[in-house]
Amino acid sequence: MSGSCAHRAEPRCQWDAGPGVERDIDTLRAATIVFAAALPAVEVWYVAIAPDAQSFTLLALLSAALVIPLHLRLVWRALHGTPSPNASVTLAVLALVIVGAGIAIGAPWVKMLALVGGSGLIVLPRRAAVGVLIGSVAAAALLAALVDPTRHPSATEPAGTAYLALSVAWRSIAVFALVWLVASYRGLVSARGALRREAVDRERQRVHSELAVTVDATLGRLVALSHQFDTLGPSDAAAMLVRINRDADDALGRTRQLIAGYRASTREFELRTAIGLLAAAGITAELLVDGADLTAPADATFRTQLRTAVQQAIDDESAVAVALRVRSDHGSTVVELWAPTTRNHAHAT
Repeated sequence: MSGSCAHRAEPRCQWDAGPGVERDIDTLRAATIVFAAALPAVEVWYVAIAPDAQSFTLLALLSAALVIPLHLRLVWRALHGTPSPNASVTLAVLALVIVGAGIAIGAPWVKMLALVGGSGLIVLPRRAAVGVLIGSVAAAALLAALVDPTRHPSATEPAGTAYLALSVAWRSIAVFALVWLVASYRGLVSARGALRREAVDRERQRVHSELAVTVDATLGRLVALSHQFDTLGPSDAAAMLVRINRDADDALGRTRQLIAGYRASTREFELRTAIGLLAAAGITAELLVDGADLTAPADATFRTQLRTAVQQAIDDESAVAVALRVRSDHGSTVVELWAPTTRNHAHAT
């Protein structure tokens, strides 16, 4: 979230999820909505049972009836990855209603400012969101300090004021964290689907190009040879038929060999897939081959080494360019990450 879950969740229509993932997303959304609604509902209940605030129960109910739907609307749109129109106006209304009611009700209503802080973290850019959170915490401390000491003596003490301010902070962050979790999960699912589609497209293009080279070249020769039949005698025509048949058999054999190779993933395919994964992570990867046979099937050891190298590159947040080196070592093939270029180094050069 550039401060905003709704912004960071884009593009929302690109993710490729199965029924299980969709259920997980729906469960997380529902849990977040329930949590976001429960926090202010508890404060209304607290006002209703607090001896020094019961007379303001109707005011608390009216204020909650106005601010809770506005807050849940912002949360709901963020959970679905859709920007909230007029978010700043909504935040202003939340702040005015909550602060206005808080002046009358006092300390039992102070923690409702978490709706302002949490909503700000969800819908605003990062700096503005942090500013709104700090403002909400400061407003909570100020309201707690300004209440009538005879009504809420504990709230006006330094410890009580600090508790109310920290309560606003952690409740705001808790709601934001849940929304961020859903947005991040959706982003991971989207990235996984994009990588899977890219791998399928890459393999489809490779199969098409390899088959085209084999089949098209053979068909071209056969067509050229067939055009010579009109000028050949019987014996030469028979020899030509034998040659055409041999070329066709050779092409068919090579095609079968290619198709059989597609069933077992080759080292080259695994490497190209890894390079695509690194590219999706913003890392340019170069392939260096030192005496290794890339047409051989990729065994478990090769995949483990490749996975380790890719993980090392992704874990290095400063890496912008790496080399995947594949070398032969006493009959075995070794994959290693070689000569990474960091973002700081790239900027300096």
